[in-house]
Amino acid sequence: MNSIDPLHDKAAELIKAAQAFHSAADQTGIRRAVPLSLARTEEALQLLSGAWYQLAGDASPRIASRSRQLSEREADPSEIDNLSHEQEARLIATLHDVAAAFAHCARTCREGRLAVAPALATSGGRSIPFGERAPRKQRVA
Repeated sequence: MNSIDPLHDKAAELIKAAQAFHSAADQTGIRRAVPLSLARTEEALQLLSGAWYQLAGDASPRIASRSRQLSEREADPSEIDNLSHEQEARLIATLHDVAAAFAHCARTCREGRLAVAPALATSGGRSIPFGERAPRKQRVA
């Protein structure tokens, strides 16, 4: 990566998009959009997870140099990043944790979508107060 600016710019765009999404969520009557919004949010979170895993792989020049098959002299850590092995491991582990958290959020969106889609379909998209919901039929073996 030549510059941090592209990442910074894209992160700023994510903030703006999240703010717009938050504003849209304030609107009434958009409940039917929830399943599709969860699906799109899931996809976005999966992409972010993959990007953070990619950044973790690129975070250590030693690892990046191995993948690019650089010579030993070019891959000398003292010339590249000045990180100890412990610092490098901590950096990579932290970025992996970030990536895993995004992946977990994506799974949560998928589970949420699978849970709310049937509920919204049965209510026709309108809200049913909690106490007015019909009890589920239980199977008797």
